[in-house]
Amino acid sequence: MDSQHHTKSHSSPKATDPIDHSKLNAMRELLGDDFESLIHAFLSSGTSIVASLPIAIENQDAIEVERLTHSLKSASANVGATALSNMANDAENRIRDCGLNKIESITSCIKLEFEQVQIELKKQL
Repeated sequence: MDSQHHTKSHSSPKATDPIDHSKLNAMRELLGDDFESLIHAFLSSGTSIVASLPIAIENQDAIEVERLTHSLKSASANVGATALSNMANDAENRIRDCGLNKIESITSCIKLEFEQVQIELKKQL
């Protein structure tokens, strides 16, 4: 019933905003009219990456998982999604160090964080 400003109030393990608005606003100032294109491109590529991760893991393709997490890390940093970027970085490093062992738990967290980032970025459009 209290749906005015709350999308869904899950008890999240972290109470931080999925977006660093100072970084996002700096990017908005830098890009001007192209800012919305950046957000659309991130949402599109991020959706594709997050959907591709489980497939690459299932196929035991560590090189592809590393490539995907590396791409997500960089793209997330560009839009101020610092926590998501850090998670992708952790996954990328874990793959380098340990292969695909225990990577599914990180990619599950990445998927959940990406969903929160998506919600916040769509508000910027």
